[in-house]
Amino acid sequence: KERWAGAIDVVGSHTLAMHWDGGRWSVVPTPNVDHRYNGLSSVLALSPSDVWTIGAAVRKRIGFHWTGSGWQSVPMPSIPHHTSSGPSALGTDGAGGIWAVGATNGPGYGDSLYFKWDGTRWVRVPSPHALTQTPGPSAVSGSDPDHIWAVGNPCCDRYLLAHLVDGTWRNVRLTLPARVRQFEAELGGVVTVSANDAWAVGYAYGQNAGKSATAPALAALILHWDGQQWRPVGVP
Repeated sequence: KERWAGAIDVVGSHTLAMHWDGGRWSVVPTPNVDHRYNGLSSVLALSPSDVWTIGAAVRKRIGFHWTGSGWQSVPMPSIPHHTSSGPSALGTDGAGGIWAVGATNGPGYGDSLYFKWDGTRWVRVPSPHALTQTPGPSAVSGSDPDHIWAVGNPCCDRYLLAHLVDGTWRNVRLTLPARVRQFEAELGGVVTVSANDAWAVGYAYGQNAGKSATAPALAALILHWDGQQWRPVGVP
């Protein structure tokens, strides 16, 4: 099966994309829009001729679409007063729809960003209410247009997850095990298999972190959605 990977070439500050053809990884040339810094942060492959990637250059977000024979530039949405901000992660709704999520930075840091591709451009969708300094979503995944989850880092509240319900993003409160610090947990990845099966992963600080030399500072955080609620599966 085909696989795609995107990353930052930190040596030359150029975009870097690699393609798995079933036997090996090979570098695929990618565009660069700035002579100082270019990087890709997320990739989404819907088919061999329908691959999307987004990232950042100096003071702007960049996006490209692979059509099977080459990359086409896709204009990314600009955020007023936040020229360096924009979506940083891609995900699908399970039915061919594409979402891009992220957060603003700089003054007013903390605004969540949700964009949906309407076939010709990125359209911003209203975000759930969030506290100041809430960084916003870092990953998004759906099994169908009615079951899409986004995860991230709440910073100051228990909103680690957001759920798309009837076209509206809503924060979801989550109760974590007593042995981890609720406000210092972070989720960085999510996959939605079906309406009754989704997984989210990240990390959390232990309650005793920093209190002794033997207390582990970080623990892996694994959550499972069973269609009714999110449950911690384990904190190894």
